[in-house]
Amino acid sequence: MKDTVFKHLFDFKQAPLKSIGYLLIILALVIGFTIRFFCLIRYTTFDIGYDPDQIRDAFVYMKMWEGKIPLVGPGSSVGTYSLPPLYYYLIFPFTIFGANPVFQVLPHTLLSFLTIPLLMCLVYQLLEKVPLERRILLSGLAGILSSCIYGEIFINTFQWNPSPLPFFFLSFTLLYKYQVEARKLGKREFVIAICYGIATSILVSLHSTTLFIIPIVFFCSTMFLLYKRRKQKKYWLLPVLSVVASIVALLPYWKLELSQNFSNTKAIIRTVIGAGENANSVTILGRIGKIITSYFELGQQAYFVGLSKFYLIIAAIFLALTLLLAVWKFKGNKTIICFLSLTWLLFFYAASNFQGIFRLHYKLLIIFMPIILVTIALGYLDYDKRINKIFGIIISLGIVFSLGTNFYNDGKYLASKYGYTRIMSTTDLTAFLEEIPLQATICDPQYGRKRKIRNSVNYLDTYITKRQFSTTSTCQPSNYQIIPKYKMDIIDNSLWPIFNLSKNRQSRGETEEFLDTPVAEILIIE
Repeated sequence: MKDTVFKHLFDFKQAPLKSIGYLLIILALVIGFTIRFFCLIRYTTFDIGYDPDQIRDAFVYMKMWEGKIPLVGPGSSVGTYSLPPLYYYLIFPFTIFGANPVFQVLPHTLLSFLTIPLLMCLVYQLLEKVPLERRILLSGLAGILSSCIYGEIFINTFQWNPSPLPFFFLSFTLLYKYQVEARKLGKREFVIAICYGIATSILVSLHSTTLFIIPIVFFCSTMFLLYKRRKQKKYWLLPVLSVVASIVALLPYWKLELSQNFSNTKAIIRTVIGAGENANSVTILGRIGKIITSYFELGQQAYFVGLSKFYLIIAAIFLALTLLLAVWKFKGNKTIICFLSLTWLLFFYAASNFQGIFRLHYKLLIIFMPIILVTIALGYLDYDKRINKIFGIIISLGIVFSLGTNFYNDGKYLASKYGYTRIMSTTDLTAFLEEIPLQATICDPQYGRKRKIRNSVNYLDTYITKRQFSTTSTCQPSNYQIIPKYKMDIIDNSLWPIFNLSKNRQSRGETEEFLDTPVAEILIIE
């Protein structure tokens, strides 16, 4: 049976569609790796936002080498609780290569790249009853679309705890599918069950969205697996192994919770209760409106990246059409689609309770939802009918336009790192620190409040240059100030991370030039 499948799979003479599909798969991998690699090696977003999470976590990793093992992860921005610590354990091993912040971004970039073949694998398995040639073609199409999503690339080329979420969610989905469809119970099935439990623990450690949604998905999927295998008692071992593996993976967290009377868990519960109380004040129409906007905003945030209403209209038409066609025509793998649908429905329910701007990084659980719907719509259309041909043309034009907008923004992002007018990178800053005299004081107005310690100069000097600099937010005579010549301006908070590059017009006062470079100037305060 396997020999027959592989014989057909690699028979390029069977149909031109298969050859095109393989070409798309290769292009997706090449494009996905190239863009991510070049965005990675010039790390320009080490210190961004009001509270630089990247610098905070960079100190955590270095202190882990000193034996200070974190028992909780990053704090949540929507409550008084912290996430479990597995994100830190996931990134920490890569710091064996050195303290350079780029090594802390490396795992995100690798996982982002590996998400491309993982998504293609999921699409291929989802599209059952689709002719083999079209199935391969659509898997390649999914790979091409995912390889160039600007927002996903941006998020995965700087160090941030939500970044690995798409990779682990796709893995989570496929691991469950293999458990449900296993024909026998063996070592491989036991390993898959253990990996499923570990994936659950990693997901709840990455972001608040997964902390609240994934345990429900895990419980429901486990109950279904037990029901499906109710006459095969030995298969009950799989959920048991998953639960045990999940608990063991979070042992450091449970150890801390036991010693602190479950204070963090109680804070999580209070947040859930508070969200429930706030939800009671939201009308049904308000909920429906929030669900609709949460879905359709994704089009302009990730697939038709642009500010004008034209992009919004195109995104709305494209997402509505593919959603309706996918629901209407789907005949594929029920395990995968039910698992995805449950997660997406829980996500949209949670989104209906959220007040405020719903940025892209909150939507990483559904970021590939449009791609999956597109492949379903194109996979099950009967192209002998004229109306279906029209639908296919409209979707194809939307795909081309989506690729164009994303490649354009990918180009802008790369230009901000390699262009004539570019942003200062951590490599640039490290080189500048080597030029400034030992034990100098470096000032910048932003080095106040949380940045008093969490600033890039402090981290780079502590672990790389080691020149014993002091940093202050108040510039005094004889202090040094490093002023980047260009900065990243976020155009619209709701469409983050779309940006424009602009000149940095920071006030200089009475100064003397110490060093002038294409990306920054270093001044001595007089």
